[in-house]
Amino acid sequence: MSQSQVTVHSTEIDITDLPTKSVTFAPNRATVTREIENIQTKLGANEIIILGLDPDIDPDSVRVEGYGLATITDTQTEIVPRKQQFEDQFPDLVEDDEDESEDNSTLSDDDYGVDRTAFEKAKSELKSAEATLARYQNRQDTAVKVLSFLDHYGQSIKAEEVDVTKMTDFLTVYGEQREQQSEAHISTSAGIALWTEEVEEARKRFNRAEAAFKKAKDAASREIRRQREKKQREKQQKRREKQRIIQQRRRFWTHNVGQVVVCLDRASEFTPASSRRQSITSVTGPGVDSTPSKPLDEDHINLRLTYVVPSARWAPRYELKISTPKSSADLVYRAEFENTTSETWKNAKITFSTSQTFFSGLDEKIPILDPWHVKLGSVVGTFTKKDVPTSSVQSKKEMMANNVGPFHESKKMRTAFGNTNPANVNLFGSAPTQQQVQQQQQIMRRAQQIQQMQQHQPNQMAQAHIMPRALPPIASSSHARAAPGIAFRKAPTSAADDSDNESEDEADELTLNPEDHSIAHQDSIRQDYGLTTTYDLPGQRTLEPSTVQRRHVIAELHLASIILSHVLIPKLRRAAFLKARITNTTAVSLLRGKAGMTVDGTFLGSTTLPSCEPSHFIDLSLGVDPSILVSYAKPTARRATTGFFSKEDSTIFTRSCWIKNTKKSEVSIIVLDQVPVSEDENLRINILQPKGLDKENDTANLNELFKKGENGKGDVLLGKDGQIKWNIKLRPGKDVKLVLEYESRIPSGQQIVGLD
Repeated sequence: MSQSQVTVHSTEIDITDLPTKSVTFAPNRATVTREIENIQTKLGANEIIILGLDPDIDPDSVRVEGYGLATITDTQTEIVPRKQQFEDQFPDLVEDDEDESEDNSTLSDDDYGVDRTAFEKAKSELKSAEATLARYQNRQDTAVKVLSFLDHYGQSIKAEEVDVTKMTDFLTVYGEQREQQSEAHISTSAGIALWTEEVEEARKRFNRAEAAFKKAKDAASREIRRQREKKQREKQQKRREKQRIIQQRRRFWTHNVGQVVVCLDRASEFTPASSRRQSITSVTGPGVDSTPSKPLDEDHINLRLTYVVPSARWAPRYELKISTPKSSADLVYRAEFENTTSETWKNAKITFSTSQTFFSGLDEKIPILDPWHVKLGSVVGTFTKKDVPTSSVQSKKEMMANNVGPFHESKKMRTAFGNTNPANVNLFGSAPTQQQVQQQQQIMRRAQQIQQMQQHQPNQMAQAHIMPRALPPIASSSHARAAPGIAFRKAPTSAADDSDNESEDEADELTLNPEDHSIAHQDSIRQDYGLTTTYDLPGQRTLEPSTVQRRHVIAELHLASIILSHVLIPKLRRAAFLKARITNTTAVSLLRGKAGMTVDGTFLGSTTLPSCEPSHFIDLSLGVDPSILVSYAKPTARRATTGFFSKEDSTIFTRSCWIKNTKKSEVSIIVLDQVPVSEDENLRINILQPKGLDKENDTANLNELFKKGENGKGDVLLGKDGQIKWNIKLRPGKDVKLVLEYESRIPSGQQIVGLD
């Protein structure tokens, strides 16, 4: 082993303050591209250490390319402790003690030109009066003290101990002092009374002068004080804003950072890449678009670093404005994106990509079709002992497999307009069980999908790049379901393709601003690359880490085809639900996302739009329309007249639905009801009214019911599994009564199982 050591020239580069080439947002991650220019290298081994990357960087996504006379021999990605402190990284955000100091200086009296003469005169007069009063009070107190002293001294003299002469002298002095002090007390009392009043008057004059002086001073200093208070408020506002920024930065400040080490080899004479070992990659290579803006010398290179971070994402957000008089809608397609990484992307080109929307992930495996084994079981009602419906045409495995994807139905199926309460199944038309409703709707949807696949089979290969795939594996189950209350399929070519058995769910609570925007938005540039669509934002942007989501308008679209109709299922709920079928008449593919909905200028709330390709349509439930009155009568049953020797019992059941249009325009209404389906050849169900519905797909005209077009028009269809479907158009102010009457025939002595 050689004793000599190879000298490696090491260079550290912190990307914190460097600009970012581009950022491509995907629904759950972002691809960041950085270009580092003019990196100095030396002959021999070189090591470029790139610091400051997000610690959650995907190491498998790191790619290094470049331009210059060197060869990349190795790259390493690891997570290391951050070297700099928060205060070093953001020195302008450090708390300053000077910011805490406040100007509490008082305002001087002579700074505002206020006349103090009256105030000072009143103040002087008050002081003089108070001094005179104090002198009189002092004289009076002295007289009282002298008299008190003489009285106390006279009482202390004992007659047997004092000479008569001295006693006489004391009495003489006492009399003189008594007279003098009494006169002094009388005179001072009068002076005290006089000057007490004078002091009160002087104090009143002083108070008036002081109030006038303060008022004048306040008026003179009001503007200056207002400016000082405003300055103080601005200081407090700046301090709070700085605190907010500091908290925001600290939230995304990490103690560890990602680090990429690029090992380079620069020989004295650069050899073409084709003559080197295949395991060594030259920095200069085909397909590397890192041409420097200025010519590089032999000592400098440029590197391009590309990597993926998970803490950045984008999602579509819509604002849908429906105009019922024009039967059209305006859709504002926005991109809502956020950067919650620890990196700041400066002067970056922003792009939104839909790649993850179409690809569910590389871990998705093609399922294997196992044998489908079935067996017989004893019938209990309409279910076997294993609780498997006898009318089911799908295996559990098939239903579970079909539920994987962005358009699968919720496991807890709801009826077309909300949950139904459990009820007994009988011939009067009570609500079927939830599982039966789910099976019926699944069967109808699959039949329609098969029919559409057959109709559009030649176009499937051409449209493969725009058809939505399953969501990424990390998406939650709530994102993997079909949009509540919304259906998605190819736009129909005839009325027979119309389907009204769509499930509904609760709408999301996210609201968008429904107001019109008079200021134009910058348009994004749309590009399609096979199965991926990208939207490039104009210009460059700086994205700092933040929890606040940004929005950019991708496109403002006009949807010219909207069909409004009402759906009634009076058996489940006596209400008319307004439904809008919106066809995507634009060339833009709409991704699944939340949308705020406005109808005729009234904001209704928010919902979730499913993915919708051009020329496809979606069905939106707009809620209950109170202007359509609905009444559903109680069922009636009567025995039919039969012969004396008849071996059958017959019962006729009748239900009726009354509908009135109180609108000022004609409305299209679809009414759904059902008759029981027999599972026994000896039990026969015959529809008596409407007439002409003998077998599945039979239709009947309702001209007589609508008085030959006076009240409207319509027809009725007998669908699968006993479903009765009325398609009617009701004129303004008109009403109609739809009657459903059917007969049951059973052998005498038997009863119908399932009525209880």
